[in-house]
Amino acid sequence: MNIFQKIAVKALTRLTGVETDNPLYRGATNSRLSGFNRILGMTDQNDELILKDGYAKNADVYAIVNKITKALKKIEWKVEVETRDGWEETTDSQWNELISAPNKLTTWQGLIEEYATYYLLLGHTYMYKSEAVGFPGISELTTMPADKIDIVAGDYINPIKGYQLEEITNAFIPFDKMVFQKTVNPVGTFEERLYGMSPIRAAWYVVQAGNNSWEANGSILKNRGASGILTSDADFPLTDEEIDDVESVWNKRNSGPDKFGKIAFGGNKVNYTSIGMSPSDLKLIEMSIIPLRTLCSIYGIDSELLNDTASSTYNNRKEAEKALYEDTVLPLADTIKDGLNMYVTPDLVDGDKLRLTYSTKNISALQADKSIQSGIAVDLVESGIWSQNEAREYIGSEPRQGAEFDELKKNNESNDTTNTENL
Repeated sequence: MNIFQKIAVKALTRLTGVETDNPLYRGATNSRLSGFNRILGMTDQNDELILKDGYAKNADVYAIVNKITKALKKIEWKVEVETRDGWEETTDSQWNELISAPNKLTTWQGLIEEYATYYLLLGHTYMYKSEAVGFPGISELTTMPADKIDIVAGDYINPIKGYQLEEITNAFIPFDKMVFQKTVNPVGTFEERLYGMSPIRAAWYVVQAGNNSWEANGSILKNRGASGILTSDADFPLTDEEIDDVESVWNKRNSGPDKFGKIAFGGNKVNYTSIGMSPSDLKLIEMSIIPLRTLCSIYGIDSELLNDTASSTYNNRKEAEKALYEDTVLPLADTIKDGLNMYVTPDLVDGDKLRLTYSTKNISALQADKSIQSGIAVDLVESGIWSQNEAREYIGSEPRQGAEFDELKKNNESNDTTNTENL
């Protein structure tokens, strides 16, 4: 520990009241110091900077994350209970109550959107589990501000002892009260690797280039007001005072985006001088699409979905939407589902018999062409590979009651009994 770190630790101890020689909080102190380092830019990942400059000020990152989370909100979450016949959907469980109202301020879809947003931006995300006094199980779920949470590090056997919320001094949260998920992070010390690695960290130069590009474009539009000027063709030069007056009037009348492309007029006999954009200015604007394409590649979506039709690799938008779900949204949904089943389900009433899952039947981009789907189902039923109810499940229809709908067709049966109407 160098002299600056020692000073920071002493200041941190005075600020939080956490003694550095207390073994329980030693990890917390180191983690809090890591938080100061992130703010001061001493480590590679600065969560606050990522959220401020990499998201709130970057239109491309905002659009990408917003596209993913809005698609995620279309997923229908449901609960299943284990019965003698297998897993069946239920609407009467503590999980269903949480989905109906996770907390006093947020809907379930809003909760998932917040949780996923932090995960996509920072590579780690947190959800607090509240217990109702005098009642078993969990009463509320709340997404926590991931950039304000510090991990209380342990050892290799128990890597995480708990969490500390920077916004509330000494707010220690035990490990079993929090849902924590992270991406793979192979970089840094033991404590640094407990956090996830942000995709924006890998793309930071791209994010900066995008911010600089848009700033430059804004400057071009602001300073390149009129596209030309008509001036006096007199032979007498202007005095310094007249030049200042003309410049002042020019800046007032012709600078600004609302003057873009217009022509300014002067009096008397006139000449026209073009002052439009230079080829380098135009090239700069054209290159502003490159950061978007790179960031889309990092997040696993096609930039066509963000109106970049020139680089599309799909025949139509529906194919791009389908790829968005298959390559990015559904894997993210699986990650969230697995995390909630690991950290939340066991704490619920009858949690050992429940599981959280989801359905994609209402997502149009994932629905196959019905005529093709029905044809496949009929062929498989006719071949004795599927029962009629298996085929009905495949095409998204409800199963029918009766043993004949669960039996496989025998080869010597007539082919007239199975058609798309029966399915």
